[in-house]
Amino acid sequence: MKLKEARVGVGIGREKAARLAGIDRAGLYKIETGKRVPGIEVATRIARVLAVKLSDIDEFAPALAKAESAGLVVNEEA
Repeated sequence: MKLKEARVGVGIGREKAARLAGIDRAGLYKIETGKRVPGIEVATRIARVLAVKLSDIDEFAPALAKAESAGLVVNEEA
């Protein structure tokens, strides 16, 4: 699913989601619109805020693939 869809689905505005994830609102907007690819740490923080798995969010696929190819063990639980 798309990041914006997940965020709206849990009823959290962009400003609050960004603040809880420790990023700025503009950064979250860029991730939602595909203008920026988050690193695994940022993706994980956003996923925790939204209580979803990393693999559930389309925009997190590149970060997840990069982390796994680097041999990192990724905990997908929110």
